[in-house]
Amino acid sequence: MNLRTPLYLLMLAMACSFFTACEDEDPSEDLFSDQIDTSGDDPEGSDPDSEEASNDDSSEEESNSDEGNSNDGSSGESGNSGSDSCTPSNYIFEEEGGVILGELEDSSFSGSWQKQGSGSSAYLRWTGSQYFGDPGNGVVRFKIRITNPGSYRFSWRSSVTIGNNGTEHNDTWLRFPDASDFYATKNNSTIYPKGTGKSPNPNGASADGWFKVYRTGNNTDFKWEAYTSDHDGHIIHADFDSPGIYTMEISARSTGHGVDKFALVRTDLNFNDALGGAMSEITCGD
Repeated sequence: MNLRTPLYLLMLAMACSFFTACEDEDPSEDLFSDQIDTSGDDPEGSDPDSEEASNDDSSEEESNSDEGNSNDGSSGESGNSGSDSCTPSNYIFEEEGGVILGELEDSSFSGSWQKQGSGSSAYLRWTGSQYFGDPGNGVVRFKIRITNPGSYRFSWRSSVTIGNNGTEHNDTWLRFPDASDFYATKNNSTIYPKGTGKSPNPNGASADGWFKVYRTGNNTDFKWEAYTSDHDGHIIHADFDSPGIYTMEISARSTGHGVDKFALVRTDLNFNDALGGAMSEITCGD
């Protein structure tokens, strides 16, 4: 009987050892070993695909930003260019060395004033009604800058464009409203426009500070000549006592009178020599 007991105990010990080993194994580890959680491999949770998309978005945003800067720059350049523009309404004819030479078509004109020709052959021609005793119609204004004050002689280059009689359709009104003095001379005679409170006045038409300015002779082609006072031609002058910007005005009188260039030459200079010079510089005013 004592021999059987150890055998029984041995068999019981072997059974307990078997069940203990079974409890230590985890069969789920083998069954789900292909479902390993890899989230820990990327602690920020980034996805290579999403990172590439993020880089694309960043590039697109950078590209749009550059395009916007380019557009802003173009607009700025365009704006600066526009601000430098100058139109005939604010032209200023610059006197230099006591001389101004200008083209009368370089002005802001309208209505029945018509520009004829082109380039150096262009001129202004009045095509409307005649205003023999009524100055101030179809006024065209010119700004001039005087840097050398003094007395200046005026003339213009004009023509008769209707008919073949040089004493008809040959005049236009002229005024310097803010000059220090505006008058005409012949030898020892000095005359002033009517309406200025000064005398004596010219023969024939004049009013409100305007001189009737005409040309003589039967030659109807363009020539430099400007007189006032009928049958007693006086040369026209304007005095400017101080440097500054002054106004010259013309207004319509005779239909078909063509006016091309004008000249203001200080009286201490040779007038004919000055007419052969270059056209004066034009700058832009306000």
